[in-house]
Amino acid sequence: MRILAIDPGSEHSAFVVYDVERAVPVDHGIMPNDWLVDRLRANDSGVTINVDEAVIEWMQPRGMKTSAQEFETLYWIGRFLEAASFGARSSVPWPVHRLTRRRVKEHICGNSIAKDSNVIQALIDIYGGAGGKRAAVGVKGAPGPLHGIRLDEWQALALAISYAEGAR
Repeated sequence: MRILAIDPGSEHSAFVVYDVERAVPVDHGIMPNDWLVDRLRANDSGVTINVDEAVIEWMQPRGMKTSAQEFETLYWIGRFLEAASFGARSSVPWPVHRLTRRRVKEHICGNSIAKDSNVIQALIDIYGGAGGKRAAVGVKGAPGPLHGIRLDEWQALALAISYAEGAR
């Protein structure tokens, strides 16, 4: 089974396609939101090939004022949900799920107040073990399973792993 995980942004969003059986990312990127919606609808790129389910990071109230950027991100979350639910695979939509950032941090780090750097380090620990970052990420000549993961792709990977391991 493969899961498409999307970490949405107001203009660009990160995605990871995660192979559950092998427990590795098989595709990843950061793309303009319009491009990602088009690919989800058309099902014509590596972003959606052989994907069985999708999970999108969901925003939750934080008790503070919200920004225009957050509203724009919510708009795009809705567009991604619609495109993945109704545009994918023609007449057979995938299940599309939402998972909050807080739940992802609790699952990956065991702590809901973890920072992005804590999430990244936890992922490196999961994949690198005693070999650390060199084993997890590797180098160009000897890439590790997380080679090339960058920026918000780390958060999309954490989202995919959390969902695959049963976080809800």
